[in-house]
Amino acid sequence: MRPAVQPDEALAFELEDDRHGAVDWAYLIERLRRESVASDRDNLCRGGLLSRRQYLLDLNELGMRDARLQPDGAMTREEIDKWTEADEVAE
Repeated sequence: MRPAVQPDEALAFELEDDRHGAVDWAYLIERLRRESVASDRDNLCRGGLLSRRQYLLDLNELGMRDARLQPDGAMTREEIDKWTEADEVAE
């Protein structure tokens, strides 16, 4: 059985190969620029979806919007506060 990647196959910095042709760097750079601008404008913190408290700094100090909060999410401010407090009581 052949491994998925052969040790002699360059992956990370290859500019061109027989399978894919030349990398369109202009396209990739433009896509990164657009995504970065959208991300800055979005300012939405999705960390609260994973952890009750780990992202409180992002939400409370850095001014990011909480993805759990309506209209982005389904929770109200009161539900989020109750959920966060429940983690503090559990400790």
